[in-house]
Amino acid sequence: MTVENPYQSASPKTWRFVEEGLDARILLSVTTEETWNTHEDYTVTLEIRVESLGDSEYVEITEIEVSIGDLSAMETPLEKLYEGDSYTFTATFHPTEDNMWLTETEETRTLSIDINGYEYYYSIWWGLESWSLWFYETIAISVKATLPNVSVFLSSTEVKYGEEVNVTVTVTYPDGLPEEDALVSIYVDDTPVSVEYTGAGGIYTATIGTSLLTKGTHTVKVEVYVTPFSKIIKTYTITVKGLGILGTMTAGFAILIAISIVVIGLGVALGIKLGLRRKAKVAEGTS
Repeated sequence: MTVENPYQSASPKTWRFVEEGLDARILLSVTTEETWNTHEDYTVTLEIRVESLGDSEYVEITEIEVSIGDLSAMETPLEKLYEGDSYTFTATFHPTEDNMWLTETEETRTLSIDINGYEYYYSIWWGLESWSLWFYETIAISVKATLPNVSVFLSSTEVKYGEEVNVTVTVTYPDGLPEEDALVSIYVDDTPVSVEYTGAGGIYTATIGTSLLTKGTHTVKVEVYVTPFSKIIKTYTITVKGLGILGTMTAGFAILIAISIVVIGLGVALGIKLGLRRKAKVAEGTS
């Protein structure tokens, strides 16, 4: 393998390779972007052109495979190429943090091009014979991780004392793919509420209980950790009001009942005392 003009164009870039067979000289061009962002589509185009055959008759391409990370695309064209002919193969890849094995925000991955075929020629002893062809080339692609979108929904930011607040955290990427393995931590005034991973649909829900929602203003902090990024932090404010009109009326009614019970109790006690005095006077007069 020799390389000619590895960078022909600015964006996308074209890499050119010269492959040698028995007599054949084959030009291989690979065109794609040099940098890939996860959660976007990228096209890889191969052009296989037979520049010369020498004493051979033709070249037959039997298998093409292009791979990067966990992704691969294959074709078995069984295409006969004579001198001056060319064959084009196109594949589209959709990289993610998982299928590119990313542990950092930007890493280099190898784009591999594997081509198999035969070169046919005439032998004075055996007639048409074949010579195995195998071309293998690699290109370094820079793969960048994409920061996910974190959406936080609070059932309410202004509640009455004694009410709970539900928190829903959704983590998705720009292409709509959910992140189902994001670690979510929720705090109220720096007190942990819950720590859990997102599940189906990239969603996690939690409830802030009444024990943490005393009267006043509280800060809710949501931390989301997604590999390979550091924490994504979002903060919100919840205001907890007093008992409200209904609560005040209920409390007032309870106080009124309590006062009534006390008054009735005093009245009963006073009546009993007066009755005892009357009995005592009647007993004195009789004696």
